[in-house]
Amino acid sequence: MKFTDLVDINALRELCQSFTALTGAVTAILDLEGTILVATGWQRICTQFHRVCPQTAARCRQSDTMLAGRLNSGERYNVYRCQNGLVDVAVPIHVSGEHLANFFTGQFFFEPPNLDYFRRQAREFGFDESAYLKTLAEAPVFTETQVHSMMDFLTRLAQLIGEMGLARIHLVDVNRELQHHQAHLAELVQARTAELSLAKDEAESANRAKSTFLAVMSHEFKTPLNAITETSALLRRADGALQREQWLDQIDAASGRLFAMVDSVLDLSKLEIGHLVLDRIDFWLEDVMGRLANDIGPKAEAKDIELIFDLSPDIPTALVGDPLRLGQILFHLADNAVKFTAPGGEVVVCAEAYTVHSASALELHCSVRDTGIGISEVQQAMLFRPFAQADMAASTSRRHSGIGLGLVIAKKLVELMSGLIWVESTSGQGSRFEFTVHLGRQPTDVRALAQAMVRVLLPRQLLIIDDNATSGRSLQQTLQTMGFGAEAVLSGATAIERVQATEAPAFDLVLVDWRMPAMDALATIRTMRSLVGETPVAMVIMGTARELAAAKQEAQETGMPASEIAGYLTKPVMLSSLLDLMREVLMLQRAPTGKIDPVMH
Repeated sequence: MKFTDLVDINALRELCQSFTALTGAVTAILDLEGTILVATGWQRICTQFHRVCPQTAARCRQSDTMLAGRLNSGERYNVYRCQNGLVDVAVPIHVSGEHLANFFTGQFFFEPPNLDYFRRQAREFGFDESAYLKTLAEAPVFTETQVHSMMDFLTRLAQLIGEMGLARIHLVDVNRELQHHQAHLAELVQARTAELSLAKDEAESANRAKSTFLAVMSHEFKTPLNAITETSALLRRADGALQREQWLDQIDAASGRLFAMVDSVLDLSKLEIGHLVLDRIDFWLEDVMGRLANDIGPKAEAKDIELIFDLSPDIPTALVGDPLRLGQILFHLADNAVKFTAPGGEVVVCAEAYTVHSASALELHCSVRDTGIGISEVQQAMLFRPFAQADMAASTSRRHSGIGLGLVIAKKLVELMSGLIWVESTSGQGSRFEFTVHLGRQPTDVRALAQAMVRVLLPRQLLIIDDNATSGRSLQQTLQTMGFGAEAVLSGATAIERVQATEAPAFDLVLVDWRMPAMDALATIRTMRSLVGETPVAMVIMGTARELAAAKQEAQETGMPASEIAGYLTKPVMLSSLLDLMREVLMLQRAPTGKIDPVMH
């Protein structure tokens, strides 16, 4: 297999020329026989001086030899400082684990060049000093971090191009074989003409979907690339350090988006050719859910969407499998749910033990439900197909960003875990994606033991005040399953009426959502404190990290005593955090002073 068989060299040369124009870095791609396939933007200090003079040319050859010798060392790329004073970099290009070509860049500096050194070099080799220093000034200066980022991007991009080329060759072979069989079958069975016509229509539809996908992918790739190009141009003219920092942040954000899209395409490529192997390691389900909350929570909060985790309290949490890929499935489903849900809606992530096969294995059942735009039956039939997306119209203009591979990757990962994935949805009424996966169980669940220790607090009564009915009900059911008495109401006013209806405080702990209409958490707590008097009822505020920061600041500004708020609980609420807070807060109630220091979870 040759690199030239997998890629369009002219297109790759244009890409390298664009890269050189954007960054100022030169490029060269050579096959393993040493044939130069691409060369762009070489600096004049090398082409007009170093590569011309016999003595300095020998140094250049030494640099090429050293870099070529290091390409099989297993490193992603190698850096060598040429004796002529510049830096060169070499990157091996691998496709499906096979070393096919080498990428070279260089002719730059890691710091501003030492002019005295190059003046001495000009005199030593008889160069015209003025012309030599003029070409020296044209060579760019990059930091090692910039070089690492450029090499990481180019290595991934070269791999992506090679993998797509390999897929293209496989597709050509498959199509050739398919055409042969179709011709043979057509000669033998005329009665199957209608079936072959249907297959042809489906193939054309798939080809149109793929073409549309490629057009969308091109558009999505151009968006961050344009951001990088335009911001880089602004950066060259920046004066202040703060302004430069902001533009660098924009470049980082665009690069991160680009890397995410490249990773999605590479993941799909590995899944298609069977090169993705699952890990089998010990992990805890709550860690997976915690990472999901960190990744999706800010997106949901930015759109004013309530993100809720509803995990069965009796589900085994000490599992064996691939936590990264399980988290990837949940991320793609939750990310889509947030993307297609309007502000003010909710996204609920659920998990339960579907079937416990034995002490060492179970079938985990998860779902992601949203109150979004829903999916029609026609769109549902396209959801898990490669290169198709439910919200994709005939043109490449779409309301939502992305290249439509998340659900395809999720489906293939679920199947790798011996599970199933399906969707229930009605257009305009939200969607519910569900899947099952088979996992192992750890012999001992130390977290379950810790949770059991919390139950020494039984019996305790809790009141949940949350204007989101789903969130409050989920928390109530979790607590009741563990044996606690729990009641959920939808507003501060209702909670106050509930307290007024009893002669003595009926609750040991009150969980109050920070953001509620009419009466917020602080107003609710103040009123309830006046009703319960000196009775030690712990009151905790729930909210996102940003909301809790605002709650603490407002409590301080309004002069509320710190002892009136027992703690702060971060939403979406995770079971381990809830139990830890309950243990700390309810145990602190027994202190002789009766005062409770705020606890953060």
